[in-house]
Amino acid sequence: MKYQLTLAFLGPRQELEIDKERFDFLKGARHTLIEALALEEKYEILISNYLELEQQIVRQAVVAQVRTQSDYSEFFEFRMVFNVALVNLLTAARLYVDQFPRHVRDCLADESQLALAKSWLNQAYDSAFEYRFMEALRNHVQHNGVPLHWWSVGSKRTDKGLREFGVSLCAEKKHLAEDTEFKKTVLAECDEKVDLLITARVYMQSLSEVHSKARDAISDSVAIARLAVQEEQARYQSSSSGTEDSLLGLEAQAVENDRIIERVPLLLQWDDVRKKLQMKNPLLRNISNSFASSRSRSN
Repeated sequence: MKYQLTLAFLGPRQELEIDKERFDFLKGARHTLIEALALEEKYEILISNYLELEQQIVRQAVVAQVRTQSDYSEFFEFRMVFNVALVNLLTAARLYVDQFPRHVRDCLADESQLALAKSWLNQAYDSAFEYRFMEALRNHVQHNGVPLHWWSVGSKRTDKGLREFGVSLCAEKKHLAEDTEFKKTVLAECDEKVDLLITARVYMQSLSEVHSKARDAISDSVAIARLAVQEEQARYQSSSSGTEDSLLGLEAQAVENDRIIERVPLLLQWDDVRKKLQMKNPLLRNISNSFASSRSRSN
């Protein structure tokens, strides 16, 4: 068995020998980067669904400002819009929470990190009613009902005499209590109406803090993995006197009897996407006590 760096093309190309240890390290490095990207992708899905909910809040408030809604079908459409947005958010959160520990563990190639990642989620659960409620609501939605039971669209006068339109969305305890599977300890904590906007914001802030812990925990492992690929790219480019474009198709290969047994692609464009997602989605701070508004900032 021999191991080499080369391009995944037919025809003349440079071949650089590497040892098995380096091949295995590069294989592990690629796996680390794949798992790190997967973690950021799941977080992007979560953030995108949360943004959709918040955008619908502003949109429906503006619609109420401009149009009169009196037909039953319009009220039903309003209810449906927010049920869809809430269900999508809860589903995206479940996707993230379920797969989060495994991605952290695999980034670090350490089975003990699975328990650590789960402990971060458990701490978030224990520290906030809103987190516990949203988890219980997700189970309710999956098996028994819809999240939105009561809603209103209205306006009030601000301290400057402006008429400000807004939306209220609530789950009602009496409806949740009809679900015999709804977690009793969480139900006992609920007011008669639970504000779904507040709970969603606190939930997202908690999950963002968990995600920040994961980024910190895997940062060194991910940096080492990326550097390993960059080093092999630089070495191959130097030996072949090629351009950056000549690295397209670069891979580490395990070859036996002139037959490629295993390939490890050594490209980083897809890992650049991970870095962009990290910049795009920073830690959410104080979203539980803030909100977007269409009010002119000069008012």
